[in-house]
Amino acid sequence: MLILDVKGNYYKKVIEYCKRFNRKEDLIVIELGGKIKYNPLHKPNLKPSILANRLKTILTIFSPNNQESYWLDKAEAILCEAIKLCRIYNEQYVTFQEIHKLITIQDYYLSKLEKIKQLFISR
Repeated sequence: MLILDVKGNYYKKVIEYCKRFNRKEDLIVIELGGKIKYNPLHKPNLKPSILANRLKTILTIFSPNNQESYWLDKAEAILCEAIKLCRIYNEQYVTFQEIHKLITIQDYYLSKLEKIKQLFISR
């Protein structure tokens, strides 16, 4: 079971339940700065458009200026294409950092396009 504890106050209750039912060793806590990492973008079986749509949904929730559906749709399209590119040169592995660099650093983007070009030529 995955429990999202956004406020950070429910995990204590979960730990209590785990102790009560002798399941403490089955509990895996994923937290900022913790040993266990989780990448919500590493979903190689999901279409890039689905991942991009999920990111767009997050943008609409946390952005104070989420009334511009035209620009949100454009952001979703760009995210989708960035995910596709990243999957090609990064063995299907996508991270927020890679997407950010692809979109914001032109030289980085161009270097990855060159890498993709070389991948196609070599096959």
